[in-house]
Amino acid sequence: MRKYMRKRRKDAQEREADKARSRAYYDRNKADLLFRNALLRADAAGAILPWSDTPCLREVYAQAAVTGLNVDHKIPFRAPFIEIDGVRVRQVQGLHVVANTQLLTAEENIAKGNAFDPDQAADDLMDFLRREGLA
Repeated sequence: MRKYMRKRRKDAQEREADKARSRAYYDRNKADLLFRNALLRADAAGAILPWSDTPCLREVYAQAAVTGLNVDHKIPFRAPFIEIDGVRVRQVQGLHVVANTQLLTAEENIAKGNAFDPDQAADDLMDFLRREGLA
């Protein structure tokens, strides 16, 4: 019985050490882990384009990691469904590009959910085009 308890105690200590190592790794690499996770979700949703500016997106996630804010997609990857003539279709699908991102607090991001405001999206697009000298 003692041998079993010693092994169990050792296993618990190893688990705690593993947790501490994992936490330290996460803390050191938070921005990269957030970025890669978002990239996987965007790829699964079909929201990545070949011309996506990955270094700029990586910078957005780095800024989020430093400030403690969440990266939100203004036009969500998976917007709600709407019904058109009895057929369910997605209202819209956002892309994983810098122009479609914004930094929000966790509370704001949760409150927004996957909502989409077409008027706000049009205003944001026009602002972006003006900033880039395209409109």
